[in-house]
Amino acid sequence: MNFNYPVENGASSPISFPATIQGNGANVYVIGVQADSSYIFLDLDTHACTTHYADMLDGYAFTQYVHVGGGSTGSIVNVTGAGGAFTTATWLTMGNCTETVDSCFVYGVLSLLDCITESSKGPNLTAIMIAQDGSTSGITLASAAASTINIIQTSCCDWAQGTASNDDYAASSGLPSRSRSARNTASGVSGNSVSRTPTASSMALAMAGDSGMVADSPTPLAPNGALL
Repeated sequence: MNFNYPVENGASSPISFPATIQGNGANVYVIGVQADSSYIFLDLDTHACTTHYADMLDGYAFTQYVHVGGGSTGSIVNVTGAGGAFTTATWLTMGNCTETVDSCFVYGVLSLLDCITESSKGPNLTAIMIAQDGSTSGITLASAAASTINIIQTSCCDWAQGTASNDDYAASSGLPSRSRSARNTASGVSGNSVSRTPTASSMALAMAGDSGMVADSPTPLAPNGALL
């Protein structure tokens, strides 16, 4: 399935459309969806979406690609995407949730991952093989609430367009770039984080707006629920 926004103004002054996909409860799954020029692509935060499942998503977002919170639990796998004008979009925002994110890549965003506090709670996150390129900053651990964050085999290539966040997580050092509250824990960290001046990247994906539609979805094996 493909969503398109032909009247969207563009990255300089995007129209704040509602989320392209919004989960409304438990057992929601989304498979094989592409969205061109979303304001917000996938909202799993407004409502508690327990046991959700998202697979094979691709698209271009201006402000937020995926936001998970509100007590949601589930998995996000095999997702690729791009940001608007390289400086406006956050790929993944994690609030009050328990989530597994696996095998995902994004190009040209403000940040790869932001962990925040929602309802006095932080995320319980396991992120495996998530990566970015051509972005302003990497991973921001900003939740003031108790959080458990496991990051395994990640790669962040920041172009430092503007001022990169001081919260970038340098996985190669094994420590956050600045001190954190003892209530926040990051464990199982493995991977690479680097910065560079803008050059062509061999690992950069084509911008989602220029890519073809995703292949047809196989028979869903996700939990029973609405296919959005």
